[in-house]
Amino acid sequence: MSTDQNATRIMGSDGSKVAIRNSSTLIIGLEGNPTTGYAWSVDKVDSAVLTLDGSSYEGNANTTQQVRVGGVFNFTFTAKAAGTAAVSFVYRRPWEQSVQSFQSCTVTVTVD
Repeated sequence: MSTDQNATRIMGSDGSKVAIRNSSTLIIGLEGNPTTGYAWSVDKVDSAVLTLDGSSYEGNANTTQQVRVGGVFNFTFTAKAAGTAAVSFVYRRPWEQSVQSFQSCTVTVTVD
């Protein structure tokens, strides 16, 4: 975990836990490869504790848009109230919403 420009950044993995302060920013990164058609998305988040501000994708810095080369999907949240929130992510093809996700990840966030 590192702090950069008032944001806490973590690489998420299933079962990860992180504590942040109220009104602070949290960026959760998940490794993935959109060239396969799969993408990470937020499945569930307790909106009373965290607000999803947006998401982005950063390709591997050592490549230039090569096929089969992954990167990191980043999700930015703002803490809006004290409490604990489980943020659930799913890794699936966006057009296959009725199919079980290929992978899932839950990160527990505690806001002080």
